[in-house]
Amino acid sequence: MSERYEHWAATINRLHGSLAALEPLAARVDVTSPRGQEWFELLERKLLPQLELPPMLVVAVVGGTNIGKSLLFNQLTGECASAVSPLAAGTKHPVCLVPTESADPALLQRLLEGFDIAPWHSPEDALRDATENRLFWRVGDRVPSRLLLLDTPDIDSDVEVNWERARMIRRVADVLVAVLTQQKYNDAAVKQFFREAVAADKPIVVIFNQCDLEADRPYWPEWLATFCGETGARPELVYVVPFDRAAAANLRLP
Repeated sequence: MSERYEHWAATINRLHGSLAALEPLAARVDVTSPRGQEWFELLERKLLPQLELPPMLVVAVVGGTNIGKSLLFNQLTGECASAVSPLAAGTKHPVCLVPTESADPALLQRLLEGFDIAPWHSPEDALRDATENRLFWRVGDRVPSRLLLLDTPDIDSDVEVNWERARMIRRVADVLVAVLTQQKYNDAAVKQFFREAVAADKPIVVIFNQCDLEADRPYWPEWLATFCGETGARPELVYVVPFDRAAAANLRLP
């Protein structure tokens, strides 16, 4: 672990200690406790536990209904790890690919707090209905060290249990890969999810999927401007991916 990281981790721990010391004093003068606020939940339930572990990056592929998230997830992982369905709301539970050195259920449970983690057996695992907040994981042969990559349920689903899973995913992820399309970049539920992500200071990478690279060239910058204007997002990177079903199925998208 680098000296800079250790120094930063010590600073975060001191911050938490100072907040704990101030809490009873703040209560005496009717200052609202930070407990229950998203930034404090992230501090206590995400950041502090993660500081006790080797440095890891949790990246979640997120977006609306039937826009090719699982296809892109498989493209990023280089293998068919998540089932692809032509029907809306196919993915019911997150799927996580981990590097070999991180294949430790106890470690994953701490990094992915709130989920009931279970070993992955087939791409269909994530398609089955269940009330529990399950997360299926397995080793990815091509996943870089220190990276956990998540495929996720739809963030605009009308299934209420998915709303809670979306919040949990936003909390455990360090980086959000926002998959958008011409139909979904201005969707109200999608924009609300990313407004809350921006409020939590989550880094965002935008992928416009299913595009006609020539015909959509004048338009996707406008879609991006609308999305950023409506959510406050400032993407770290922006990609445009062509609509090519055969290339996607063969993990050969450019």
